[in-house]
Amino acid sequence: RVSAFCLELACLFAVLAVMYSALLDNFWFVVLLYSIHFLLMEVWRVLDRPTIITLLTMQMWIVVPFLADISMVNMLFLLLLLILSLKVMQSFVLLVAWAVLRPQLGWKTMSELSEHDRQAKQAAARQVFRYDIVVEYLYVSMLGHQLHLYAAVFIMLVNLAVQFVLVLLDMAFGLHSWCLLNSRLASR
Repeated sequence: RVSAFCLELACLFAVLAVMYSALLDNFWFVVLLYSIHFLLMEVWRVLDRPTIITLLTMQMWIVVPFLADISMVNMLFLLLLLILSLKVMQSFVLLVAWAVLRPQLGWKTMSELSEHDRQAKQAAARQVFRYDIVVEYLYVSMLGHQLHLYAAVFIMLVNLAVQFVLVLLDMAFGLHSWCLLNSRLASR
């Protein structure tokens, strides 16, 4: 955990070292976007995680930068800086939470022979559960969830494009069915 935190901090400093200061002119716009995202995710938690709010935040990060009067290169660098900064903060908070809560990952294998053992096992389970709550909160609040959703959408779009090309090839020449399945199944 300490080495992961140091590595992420080094990456952040490396990016800051090579970034022109002119690229940071609109940093407060990205901070405003993140603040709106954070508030929407808090509403998302209170309302028992409705999908519409997740879709709204996904659209916000795609549409709003185009509406702002900021060059795309500048916006991409600002988003990179935001993501790296959030990763550093997330690693630091997780490191502190790990040090404070001291979750025992092997709590399931703890002995239950006496009442004292059962209480110790329940206390260890509570600590792991509390740490899991911190991990989940930071995963959603620090854009980890959002980035994974974008990656999933990208993978689905690539899959759709490949399937579309394969259907076109199969409709035109029967190439997909002939090569991959069986020559007798090829479309004519």
